[in-house]
Amino acid sequence: MNDITPHKIKTGGDPRTLPEYTSLRNELSKLSHPARPDVNWVYVEKCCLSLFEQNGVELQTAAWYTLARTQRSGLAGMNEGLAILEALISRQWDVLWPQSLQVRMEILSSLSLRLQQLMRMLPFNNGNLSELYSAEELLTSLGAALQRLELKHLSQFDTLRTLIHSSAARLEKSNSASDLNVTMKPGSESSLERAEPIEEVKWVYVVQQENEPNVEAHSTTAAPVRQWKPFVAGMSSTLVDLPPRLDTTLS
Repeated sequence: MNDITPHKIKTGGDPRTLPEYTSLRNELSKLSHPARPDVNWVYVEKCCLSLFEQNGVELQTAAWYTLARTQRSGLAGMNEGLAILEALISRQWDVLWPQSLQVRMEILSSLSLRLQQLMRMLPFNNGNLSELYSAEELLTSLGAALQRLELKHLSQFDTLRTLIHSSAARLEKSNSASDLNVTMKPGSESSLERAEPIEEVKWVYVVQQENEPNVEAHSTTAAPVRQWKPFVAGMSSTLVDLPPRLDTTLS
């Protein structure tokens, strides 16, 4: 059995003084650059994980992480990020950074729009049905949490959920594409990066009850073939598996 070393991570505060946050912001500014330079999504993911470890998990970095994981791993990556966002919004909303409600909703609506764009680019087949169901379930839970806050319509996640539902419905009616993996159309690989298998440290993200605002992460050696479980509900906490930590040095 692998030894587990716990790494406690509080719910994150303002990360703007950290160099990784500046690096992230600069890298992602390419998304709105007129020349449309390529974004280094591996680097974005690495910076996000570094911020999670140093500062904790806050809304902006979690949104960027979700986008990076989607770019690199498609539906599976999106579900990883959505699971973190769902846990944060449903259990940590009162203590999240940023505190401004307007900024929070801008973060969420911008993420939703970019995820919609990516989902429209992906060629789904029947092997993606379980991931589509998981995404719809996570988005439904996210929508319910935002509805309780009377913010559901501002996030635009409902539009993303409808898109996911429609994709699943089309696949249910189709008898084609029996491959269990995502099949990329010729020439379409540039839209998403292939996620390289990495044998490093796997983080288990534990969101406590609302009266316990701290977050714990446990690192353990990842198996060569990872069986991903993006959301595991326990009796008193929510567990979200993060992918292996990328240990290359940040510039």
